[in-house]
Amino acid sequence: MRVALFVTCVNDMLFPGTGRATVRLLERLGCTVEFSAAQACRGQMHSNTGYRGHSAVGPGHDPPELKIARA
Repeated sequence: MRVALFVTCVNDMLFPGTGRATVRLLERLGCTVEFSAAQACRGQMHSNTGYRGHSAVGPGHDPPELKIARA
């Protein structure tokens, strides 16, 4: 099974070992883990602290490769 993993910059900053542990677990379960080349910081920390104008979070800001169908 192929799995696309998006590790946020918030996660990288606060809990850097979590992304690596997630990859190890998924691989141990037989998954092939892939990362999008378009993955980048979207400014979630700015958005969460009220500086929305400094972030790229929200509809219309994601690169086409990262768009997820919303139900």
